[in-house]
Amino acid sequence: MRWLNPSLSLFGFCPPADAQWTGGQRLENRNVKGGGIVWFRKKFNVTDKMAQKGFRMYFGQMTAPVTAYIDGELIGKTTLKQALAGSYASIDVAEKKLKAGEHTVLVRVWASEDMFRFLKNNSNLEGNPDFKSNWETTMTAYPELTAEQRATRPKRPAVRPAENKTPELLYNGLIYPLLPYAISGAVWYQGCANSGRPDRYPTAIRAMINQWRHDFGSEFPFYYCQLANYLPKTPDPNNAGWALIRQGQEGALTLPKTGQAILIDIGEAGDIHPLNKLTAAERLSSVALHDTYGFEDMPFSGPRFVSKSVQDGKLLLTFSHTYGGLVAKPLPATYDVAKTRHETKPLVRNSPDSEVEGFAVCGRDGKWVWAKAKIDGDSVIVWSDAVKDPVKVRYAFQSNPTCNLYNKAGFPAGPFEK
Repeated sequence: MRWLNPSLSLFGFCPPADAQWTGGQRLENRNVKGGGIVWFRKKFNVTDKMAQKGFRMYFGQMTAPVTAYIDGELIGKTTLKQALAGSYASIDVAEKKLKAGEHTVLVRVWASEDMFRFLKNNSNLEGNPDFKSNWETTMTAYPELTAEQRATRPKRPAVRPAENKTPELLYNGLIYPLLPYAISGAVWYQGCANSGRPDRYPTAIRAMINQWRHDFGSEFPFYYCQLANYLPKTPDPNNAGWALIRQGQEGALTLPKTGQAILIDIGEAGDIHPLNKLTAAERLSSVALHDTYGFEDMPFSGPRFVSKSVQDGKLLLTFSHTYGGLVAKPLPATYDVAKTRHETKPLVRNSPDSEVEGFAVCGRDGKWVWAKAKIDGDSVIVWSDAVKDPVKVRYAFQSNPTCNLYNKAGFPAGPFEK
């Protein structure tokens, strides 16, 4: 990231000794251009009452995080999230923290954009010092960006993105600091935020894996969770929803040393973060034990689609990774909405007369209808009386599907469209 100022420190307290302070600056509606770290300093008096009971320092409504020091000691700070929300910046000084008399407060402001602003400063409240005016400030504590550095900075988007969606922010903050330490592998559970653009996910996830491996200098294993079932159930077989992003997640499997844990049966309709983390961990562990640690006979996957053929208006689907055969697991009477609230809803089957639930077929018109299905060894026969010439088949292809195809090792089949 060439546009970052290499001399700009995000940690620590002391400004450079040669910082040039100018007096008489008023914080209200004070704009500072250039970005980076800016310091404000002033002296104030603490009364006996304030020293005994403590007090609150009000700095007004800011658009940047602030950190306050008194007499060189850290007192408190506000967060970037608070700043973006427009919260009033205030920092408490504990009782008996300071003695009565004169003190110096130093405020460090992280101006992360071209300007920040102290707005509507109504800090001159009864019983508190005046933090509204008469500040000294420095604009030379850290070198400003050069014209060349500014030219390489990306343009700010028209709408401020959430912090976890800002390009390179998470990588620079959480991954880059780990380089060049050794890494044995990675586990990954993500994709919800990409559900609106599932066609891009295979390219994005492969690019990320390749970059991580390049940066760490190792083709380490990368194992991930396919998104669990989520959102209200729907009887519409044409409503694919999150099935599209799950299909996109399969794209990572084209890279070596990758593996996927299917979680289509442990999710909750009303909680995007399902409570059942143990099953997710067990299935990821099974992949790692099989692929990385050499337990080649250990089951690690649900049934995987291999082929389909048409016989007398019915589809014959074959599967691998059956581990002794396919199983139609009995369906419960209810499904989970939110386990933390013990909330459930009645389960209504889409194909109540079918041995296997969750299949749909379509003809050349592209209209999907629910289908019946039965197990035949390592194969499943799928058909619908409404579709005489089926050309495509889906399984568990909804955001929160009702499905029950497993192998004898207890692993579920994942969603697919073929």
